[in-house]
Amino acid sequence: MHLCRITNLLNYTPPPPGAPRAPTNWRLGKLLGQGAFGRVYLCYDADTGRELAVKQVQFDPESPETSKEVSALECEIQLLKNLFHERIVQYYGCLRDTQERTLSIFMEYMPGGSIKDQLKSYGALTENVTRKYTRQILEGVSYLHSNMIVHRDIKGANILRDSAGNVKLGDFGASRRLQTICLSGTGIKSVTGTPYWMSPEVISGEGYGRKADICLATTIYWLFVKGYADKNHAMQVEHRRLYGPIWRSRFGPFDMVNVATSELIAQVTQQEGRYPVRTLLPHWKEYRDLRGQDYGLHVHTGPDWYHIRSALNPRMLKLQEVSEYAPVVHHVVTDLLRRVERLRLRSPDQATVCDFTAELYKFGFEGVSSILFETRLGCLEDDVPPDTQRFIAAVNDLFTVSDIVLFLPRWTRRVLPFWDRFVRAWDDLTGVAQRLVDKRVEEITGKLKQGEQVKGMYLTYLLSSNKLSLEELYTSITELLLGGVDTTSNTLSWTLYHLAQDEAIQKRLHQEVTSVCPGEQLPTTEHLSRMPLLKAVIKEILRLYPVVPGNARYFVDNEVIIGNYWFPKKTMFHLCHYATSHDDAQFPEPERFLPDRWLRGSPARSQHHPFSSIPFGVGVRACVGKRVAELEMHLALTRLIRQYQFLPEDNAVPIEPKTRTLMIPSKPVNLRCLPRA
Repeated sequence: MHLCRITNLLNYTPPPPGAPRAPTNWRLGKLLGQGAFGRVYLCYDADTGRELAVKQVQFDPESPETSKEVSALECEIQLLKNLFHERIVQYYGCLRDTQERTLSIFMEYMPGGSIKDQLKSYGALTENVTRKYTRQILEGVSYLHSNMIVHRDIKGANILRDSAGNVKLGDFGASRRLQTICLSGTGIKSVTGTPYWMSPEVISGEGYGRKADICLATTIYWLFVKGYADKNHAMQVEHRRLYGPIWRSRFGPFDMVNVATSELIAQVTQQEGRYPVRTLLPHWKEYRDLRGQDYGLHVHTGPDWYHIRSALNPRMLKLQEVSEYAPVVHHVVTDLLRRVERLRLRSPDQATVCDFTAELYKFGFEGVSSILFETRLGCLEDDVPPDTQRFIAAVNDLFTVSDIVLFLPRWTRRVLPFWDRFVRAWDDLTGVAQRLVDKRVEEITGKLKQGEQVKGMYLTYLLSSNKLSLEELYTSITELLLGGVDTTSNTLSWTLYHLAQDEAIQKRLHQEVTSVCPGEQLPTTEHLSRMPLLKAVIKEILRLYPVVPGNARYFVDNEVIIGNYWFPKKTMFHLCHYATSHDDAQFPEPERFLPDRWLRGSPARSQHHPFSSIPFGVGVRACVGKRVAELEMHLALTRLIRQYQFLPEDNAVPIEPKTRTLMIPSKPVNLRCLPRA
């Protein structure tokens, strides 16, 4: 710690009599956090012995970026110096050190941290604490609004706790005086705040007002106070409990009708017509326009979509044709087993493989690439090729920023970084995909010139069919890759996790696999047809953890009647698949891993609605890669369970799912892999 001396005070309005003042003799302590406009440290007042928090920004007059930070902090100071309320983090004063060129603002130290930290450490709040925090947040919001101030960035990280367990609103770097914002009565059309917590008016560029903070407070209640920030899937179940099987909601730019029973989902899909429209992806379309690319399977609608889908369906949906990919998949599974063995032997106990999900992600990437591009990428090698690393990173980055880009209006592209990251991710994806396709085209052309017979798999079929242009092929095959990786990796992760927890089911599955396919022979699709428990295990995992917990249908041109309600054209329906697959009316003990509920003749078999668990969708817009994903999962699981007994790691803790566009494990899945005799 070092001693800081005052050299010059900013223009300062004295607080009311008795209010705390800025320290004159203080010492800087440990770093508490870092935000968009500076760092926050613990501060010790050497004259009084009290602890404060100090927010600092290094001031460099020559740097435009730093000038922006200073301006933002000065705005915060002007607000905070007049705020005195038990639900607002108390402001003590401000300093500018001309020698150190540091601008500092002193505030009340909140030792309890933020609600975000609290939820991360202790989980969802009880009803009593929820009511208490909600009341206190709204008291703070009401005080701000009575002083003509809109906070504009209310989120879990900005709601702080004192030592008594009460909450206060902090971090006013995004706030502005309402009278300044609303001179015309309509609000200023600028974006300030965190995208996921913005109100619909802010996202759509309609301007700010008091209701923006109220919307944020409501969002905070559900996503942070109630603990659904990364559990949107579970929020489906809670909202169905509160509002019934059908309700309307707004989330970001979407105004949608949620349907959460099997019967209602069936009604929606049965009225979708020949050319169903799924979730609108305007940001994907914008990228395609920017690069002059074909729209592809997920952006095209109507006859254009049907043209591409019809070309992709063959060699993907018929089991007999998909079975031809088994030798390719087996080569990848063999590499996965070698990779698992290397990792197992490298571990201190020569048994534990850490973050099995990451290894299965590489397997899924390698497997689907081997089928789509007819080449190996080296994902399961110890030294992954740079192009492959970039390919994998681009997929991860795309899923990370895609939702953020979707919620922000187009005019923010020039001022926020998310659009640039989104474009770079797509550029890397399409760049590598195009090189792989072009390489195969050259190989085929060379063989034809030499009079050789051309043999191949999916890519060769698409190229030889001439049903798609090269531009259509580039986009569509890249999108197929995106859809195939996570389904395989996440489903297998959850499968091994539950089998490790359930010794009896794992033993039965091992007996089934070894009796149908004994010895070292590679299982075939004929073998798989005689493994009902294997398929039941995968079905049950997909029921518990649908990779896509919700889907959408957009009725552009026709009116529909759903649940005896009439809906006009251009209505978007959110299909709550997670809620229906966890409905105890359809699946008794819905949170329990019970594969026998899928086995014919089993006492545990449930009589459920055919639309109660549809992880791959239904109808003409069902997942085009369903059969390939099932083949990869079935072949990998048979060989993994034949080679290893899976056990939880020592001192294992339960792992819950979380939603990040897709449903994934919230923690690394670490497993002990014991070789079978």
